[in-house]
Amino acid sequence: MKVMSFNDYKWHVIVNPNALSARCKIYSKTVAQKLEELKISHTKHIADKCNAGIDIVKNLCQQGEKYFIAVGGDGTVNEVVNGVFQSGVPTEEIYIAVIPLGTGNDWTHTHQYPSTYVKTMDSLNQAFFIKHDVGLVQTVINQQVASQRYFINIAGFGFDASIASGVNETKSKVFSKTVYLLTLLRVLFTHKAQKIKIETEKTSFSENIFTLAVGICQYNGNGMRQLPMANPVDGILDTAIIKDISPFKVIRNVNRLYSGSHIKALKDKIIVLNSNTVEITAEPYVLGEVEGELLQKGDYRISILPRSLNMMSFNKDYVD
Repeated sequence: MKVMSFNDYKWHVIVNPNALSARCKIYSKTVAQKLEELKISHTKHIADKCNAGIDIVKNLCQQGEKYFIAVGGDGTVNEVVNGVFQSGVPTEEIYIAVIPLGTGNDWTHTHQYPSTYVKTMDSLNQAFFIKHDVGLVQTVINQQVASQRYFINIAGFGFDASIASGVNETKSKVFSKTVYLLTLLRVLFTHKAQKIKIETEKTSFSENIFTLAVGICQYNGNGMRQLPMANPVDGILDTAIIKDISPFKVIRNVNRLYSGSHIKALKDKIIVLNSNTVEITAEPYVLGEVEGELLQKGDYRISILPRSLNMMSFNKDYVD
């Protein structure tokens, strides 16, 4: 753990103006005013196109910059993280703070961020930085790596990814939890379990799988606690696999997904793993996503880079 005074460093603020559509423009002005009020030295960068944040952060890292504030949702944070890792610099020297300002802020739930972005900014000097695990998903086609994406929260496959695809298609920036639940219900009655082969360094098996989540943190889906056992500093990938299950059983257990109690309640339908690697093979390919961003279809190879990036947290359970 490292406690830092934000006033001692110059920060690069990566803003996603699309995170909350028109409202984000108003809120981002409040963020800028608050940074001035707190006398935090910073330069603002607008990431207004898909993956623009990756290129901005990559270039800044290669120029020797080390301190970043991501203003947006989980997708914005994901772009900042990928920019860092694509830059080729020692990632252990980079620090990332997050001002949650998006339709999805699931990563911040694990880290017990204050309930609003204004309260988060008021609490900046009470936060601390932890050495955070980072995951890597590689899409493999014909035994060759076709693309890859880093993540610090959860990678979802099957039903999870179908929901992410449906939410992205709605283009809605308001009532995000409602949109997510409505999409969940719509996809629920069309999505089918698929025969998938799972391999880790400890086990290998094939199963008819409805959905699976591989993660470093605990929450996705606008507040669902899919991986309540996940710890972002333990150097382990946690996986929860839900086998073939009826739509009505899913509906009956939605509340348990938010509390994290589904792991015990559905123990006859859930396989829980912890490992350093996870390989996912299916024919046809299963759909995948990380932090709401869809992956290129293929087979998937997932690995972990333990404690490889400094991330701002408020959760004292992760203090060394």
